[in-house]
Amino acid sequence: MSTKYNLCILALILLYHYPVWAQRNDSSGFSITPRYSFYTSEKKGEYLLHVPPAYQSKELDIKIETGDSLVTIFSGKPAGKLLRIPFEINLSPAIYKVRASITASASGNARFTCGTSLIILRHKANEVKTDRLTGGLVVNNLPFYPFGFYCYSPVEESLPEDEVVRGFNMMSPYQKIMPETFAERKAYMDRCATLGIKVNYNLLSVSGGGGVGSRIQGLSEEERKSRLITEIKTFRDHPALLGWYIADEPNGNRVSPEMLEEIYRIVKENDPWHPITAVFMAPFITSKKYIEGFDIAMADPYPLPDLPVSLPGEVAGQLRDEFYGKRPVWIVPQAFGGGELWSREPTWQELRSMTWLSIIKGATGIEFFVRQGPNYFPKSQATWGECGKMAMEVAELTPWILSDDAAPAAVCPSQNIEVTTRMHNGELVILAVNKVNEPVNTTIR
Repeated sequence: MSTKYNLCILALILLYHYPVWAQRNDSSGFSITPRYSFYTSEKKGEYLLHVPPAYQSKELDIKIETGDSLVTIFSGKPAGKLLRIPFEINLSPAIYKVRASITASASGNARFTCGTSLIILRHKANEVKTDRLTGGLVVNNLPFYPFGFYCYSPVEESLPEDEVVRGFNMMSPYQKIMPETFAERKAYMDRCATLGIKVNYNLLSVSGGGGVGSRIQGLSEEERKSRLITEIKTFRDHPALLGWYIADEPNGNRVSPEMLEEIYRIVKENDPWHPITAVFMAPFITSKKYIEGFDIAMADPYPLPDLPVSLPGEVAGQLRDEFYGKRPVWIVPQAFGGGELWSREPTWQELRSMTWLSIIKGATGIEFFVRQGPNYFPKSQATWGECGKMAMEVAELTPWILSDDAAPAAVCPSQNIEVTTRMHNGELVILAVNKVNEPVNTTIR
């Protein structure tokens, strides 16, 4: 057997809406946000203060207040662009306005202010928080790395059973929200809950955010909104629910940032306990214009066969830099081919490279497009089997991938090797990927 490509992991070693106001001077100013999208039963929390470059090595005096009450203070040097400020939580469920006052004593007592909202909700058994520091999710009070796939409707009867044993923990069926297919939706949601699979629930047909086969003809705006709210209320307490998927490539489907923000507001008003996702197409960085309309930024770079296999990793890195400390980033790896612009699907080596490059560069969720069994997409059982192997690897390494512990940097002299490190409970993991289709002899220091 011969393959044209030979790409693999070189080493795998052991908003709710947050308005910001009172921000001073230029675009490189200070900003602040809570670490979690909301808090419920936690007794301690953290604020993340984004520090402009000019003040990252300066002595700062910071006072954080809610109304007339002092929350916490900090004095010292940030030593980086993101300063973690712990605080005690002793508030009742509500939305609180938070104000940070910053004084830079070494710069003539320059003073700055910035603000955010702190959301305290009552605890719900199926709540899902986003962790803006690590980019992960918090499910059942534990770090959660979503690793799953898109699929089509009606959902194949045995699909959840077939895929949960491979290690997948999330799925997202394309679907139309219609009364006559409600039983189908409830059936797969109930089965996923039984098996322990979470669902990134597709609302595209009533949220107006685009999507494959999601248009419902003849639906008035009033009826669309009514169906959207009814669907949210129906499944918001379901144990299988992970989040709400409201937009598919809005930057390519004439959905404006203002339109997405309105959809976001409606969903959050009816369910503030679950994150909202939207996927973006090239140019992927345009997603920053939509930041007030999603909790998780997704991107779908499909490079093969004409573009480099390193593209998904590059996109993940670009979005991670843009949304660091603000929004998690998920990548949608290409798991299809043989039609339209994509004359073939990836090999298993290419899929492994794309997926792990994305993770190394900052993706904290993977959702393959697309799974249609038994071997329609991907057509190669070996390729989909490799996706299952990676699901198992990510599950084992989740404590490291989503760790907030500082790790020593890894250095590799080869530009063809992408490498990173993660530390968890004093144990170091090194992740490295070969970006080119040839063996590389190198060292990692």
